[in-house]
Amino acid sequence: MGTTLVMALVIGQETHIAHVGDSRAYHLTQDTITQLTTDHSLVERLIATGQISREEARYHPQSNVIYRTIGDKAKIEVDICTIRLEAGEWLLLCSDGLNSMVQDAQIHEIVTQATSPQNACAALIEAANTAGGEDNTSVIIVQPERLQ
Repeated sequence: MGTTLVMALVIGQETHIAHVGDSRAYHLTQDTITQLTTDHSLVERLIATGQISREEARYHPQSNVIYRTIGDKAKIEVDICTIRLEAGEWLLLCSDGLNSMVQDAQIHEIVTQATSPQNACAALIEAANTAGGEDNTSVIIVQPERLQ
């Protein structure tokens, strides 16, 4: 057995993201949502090679098969990226319980319309549960404040 991980270290406006498995990081602005991580999963490889569409992946019978985790091997390969996170933007870290149940456009709408990051997290978890809640859902949102 293994587990997945997505984590972030925010230093000023620089954000370093580490990721293993199919937990995800997203960067959101008022107008866009961008997935920063690439799932280490069978369906993600099938999408990358053009064998299935992203929509087909949502319902693929092997959508839960991941090939990189923490805990099943002595050595782990971790993907790392760095982004600049501006005031008023959001960094969303989540388990696959969110993105497997709620599409990116709805995630974007919920986050950008929420009155606070905490309210956005609660609304995202509620949306995942309402859509069927087939997996555990964890969500963290970071939003730098605007300096006066």
